[in-house]
Amino acid sequence: MVGRPRHLPVGSTTRDMAAGYAGVIDEQDLWPADVIGVSMGGLVAQYLAADYGDYVDSLAVVAAGTRLGGHGENVVTRWRSLAGKSRWAEVVADAERESATGLEATVAPALIEAAGRVVDFRPAVPADAVVSCTACLEHDSREILGDIDASTLVAAGKVDRLFPEPRIRELKGGVADATLALFSGAGHNLATSEPRTLNGVVRRYFDGFRGDGLYP
Repeated sequence: MVGRPRHLPVGSTTRDMAAGYAGVIDEQDLWPADVIGVSMGGLVAQYLAADYGDYVDSLAVVAAGTRLGGHGENVVTRWRSLAGKSRWAEVVADAERESATGLEATVAPALIEAAGRVVDFRPAVPADAVVSCTACLEHDSREILGDIDASTLVAAGKVDRLFPEPRIRELKGGVADATLALFSGAGHNLATSEPRTLNGVVRRYFDGFRGDGLYP
């Protein structure tokens, strides 16, 4: 597992981040690798597979599409503004509100905001939050999808508010022979709300299963 890089240069794009991950894969001789990218990691993974195809054997893009939807753009712009003002509890609370579904989306944000009075939600490198938000807002992979040769699984929540279904299907349709797994009732927090089911789908896909029964 390769974690998110820190101390991102101002102006870094998801394509720049992919180049950084490619360097790690090369240095540690990890290729060809099965790559899983979640949320912003899924945006980065698209460029990794397109630009460094020899490094990627199979790809799973989770909770990400070709680009943010209109509502998603508004949300991430709001997060960037709050992060720039160091209002971290509000960022975390709003992220929960926009990513979760059902009761969690209404109860958890209030609890987080209350906890913010005594808990420091500031990330390890605060400036990275602003850079990351900008990178997500600028991401548009439509022109490079045809360069992805790796077997690709696109897994997403059907009610993801950041990457709505048309953006998810746009990704699936742009990558040759890609497989789509849509989780009914799940939102952007698919990886944490349905971990067991998602892990099973990804594992079966990486094992070569492509037929009926893959879908949640």
